Amino acid sequence: MLIVNRIHKFYFKLINSVLDNIRCHTKDLSIFNRIDFVSKGKGFNPVTIYDKVIENDLIELADLITPKIKVYGEEFKVGINNNSMWLIDPIDGTKSFVCGSPIWGTLISLIKNGAFVFGAVDHPMLDERLVAIDGKTFYKDKHHNFITLPNVVDNKKRLNQYIIASSSIGHMTLKKRKAFTRLSKKVQHVIYDYDCYAYTMLAKGYIDAVIECNLNPYDFVQLVPILKGVGCEIYDWKGKDTCYSTNIIASKPGKIRRHIVKTLSKSY
Repeated sequence: MLIVNRIHKFYFKLINSVLDNIRCHTKDLSIFNRIDFVSKGKGFNPVTIYDKVIENDLIELADLITPKIKVYGEEFKVGINNNSMWLIDPIDGTKSFVCGSPIWGTLISLIKNGAFVFGAVDHPMLDERLVAIDGKTFYKDKHHNFITLPNVVDNKKRLNQYIIASSSIGHMTLKKRKAFTRLSKKVQHVIYDYDCYAYTMLAKGYIDAVIECNLNPYDFVQLVPILKGVGCEIYDWKGKDTCYSTNIIASKPGKIRRHIVKTLSKSY
């Protein structure tokens, strides 16, 4: 791992300290622990409780670090400014969180004057972390070592060899579901319900594309510098380059983009 710029070094240490602090709120969680819904009574939502605790902490930290830049998150939508803002999602993958699956994560990024300062996704239960800064993406493994991830490559696969992921077709309209079903029948394999961990798998080169619908900014924007840092392409269902769309595709570079968009458009 090599970060030369002193400002980038500062922000790199900062974001890791922030994420370490967030983990303090989730250290009691374990894939072996079950959340007790019965004794808590009607209306108990453990995800919302943890979300609010973590988001409150992040708002306080953001106020100390960048007093003039507000936080836009899932629970407390203080305000959104396209030029400068923090974007956070304390628990991305609520179903996984509640079910005891370890693939949920924390998403966080800082944008200043229209440019990403950093973006990060942390998977506390897997002890994995991706941090993007200065155009590079760094991966923290189980041994707590940071390595620079290499660019993912176009390995000249055919459409029937692709492995793709999507959170759920339940989020899709009937037309989009029809289009995605058409694509899913043509690829080798489809992974569902991996939420933000699907993007981690893409950044590590394990899968070829992630296709989503009905996303909010805090569901995805934090991942943009991570994906860009390893050479991934980000576009909407019509194939237009974007950093955010409610209907998004992130993939390895190359012909896969044309193949996916062409297949989707035939029934979309």
